[in-house]
Amino acid sequence: MNQRLLSYLENVILVEVTGKNINRFLIIIYKMPIAILELKIINRKKVHIKIFAKDYERLTKIKTVNEIKIIDYYGKLKLKKLFKRNKILFISLIFGYLLLLMLANLIFKIEVIHEKKEIRELIVNELKDNNIKKLRFKPKYDKLEEIEEDIIKKNTNRIEWLEIIEVGTKYIVKVEERRIIKEKKEYIYQDIIAAKDAVLMVIEAEQGVITKKKNDYVKKGDIIISGKIMHNNKIMDIVQAQGRIWGEVWYNVRVELPLIRTEEKKTGLNKSIYSLKMLNFRLPLFDLKPYNKKQIEERVIINHQLIPFQLVKEKHYQVEKMDYIYNETEALLQAQELASQKILTNLQAEERILNSKPLKYYLENEILYLEMFFKVYEDITATKKISLIEEE
Repeated sequence: MNQRLLSYLENVILVEVTGKNINRFLIIIYKMPIAILELKIINRKKVHIKIFAKDYERLTKIKTVNEIKIIDYYGKLKLKKLFKRNKILFISLIFGYLLLLMLANLIFKIEVIHEKKEIRELIVNELKDNNIKKLRFKPKYDKLEEIEEDIIKKNTNRIEWLEIIEVGTKYIVKVEERRIIKEKKEYIYQDIIAAKDAVLMVIEAEQGVITKKKNDYVKKGDIIISGKIMHNNKIMDIVQAQGRIWGEVWYNVRVELPLIRTEEKKTGLNKSIYSLKMLNFRLPLFDLKPYNKKQIEERVIINHQLIPFQLVKEKHYQVEKMDYIYNETEALLQAQELASQKILTNLQAEERILNSKPLKYYLENEILYLEMFFKVYEDITATKKISLIEEE
């Protein structure tokens, strides 16, 4: 065991000696200060001797008719010989590894997931300001978290939540827009007014004088609850009107819907395989009969920033693509649902759609265009300052 350890630590060679009188040759060696680490007798005319490389010169000075030659190297010497013989290969491997390592730490694609173009552009510009863009090196995890927090702080009025996910050489940015409930301004002396044109449905007055009735049509800016207390056309007092008003508000919404859609449906067949993922490439291992079309769920087994690839376990589900074609009735129903969702997205907890009806629709280039009318129960409370100077 010690000799094996020495062979790894020191420069050791394996020498082959062939010829007559092998025994006499071995006796001479044993008398010399040459350490024999291992001896193997092949036959009467051939032996293999493992010695330190530094003793080889002494061995060759022995006067003998036997032939002596080196047949193998061990330890550092073996590594040097191996590197020398395969120098180009080793340099190529090292260069290739460093290149892959560098490429694995570059950003090749950034995808911002949000329905609004202006939000996507905002995030892309913020990322660029933080040097996160194509063909730039990825920041460290801690730095990435700092950037996320900085973007949110800088855009508090627009961004509620932000997450940057690293997927290979791509960054996927998930963002949620902040839904700002408009603050109702309050003044020391104020009227409650209509924020929109509407038909009044509910008036809740805590303080002030109600000037309109339920079912009255009001325009934006009309006073609903007055802060002026009147008697015989004279202002007796001015207060801060308080209350809430709800009205029936009207909207026209336009949507478009393609008549042809493609869906993937699982066939029921599935299998598990392992794959190597590197950059934007994926190499399945031993997947002899891959599915033509499939959905993949993956779980990372090996992932390290110093290794330019990931080992993942994948679950493959065979799917078939199916084209569905809406008829006119189905398309109209689906378009109406999309229009309703557009309205509901902007409503608060107590607000709701009262009624809706299609106004007009038409088909063009396999796309259905719909214009739809909505009646919405909505909070239309707003405030207006009462100027005491004007009253005087």
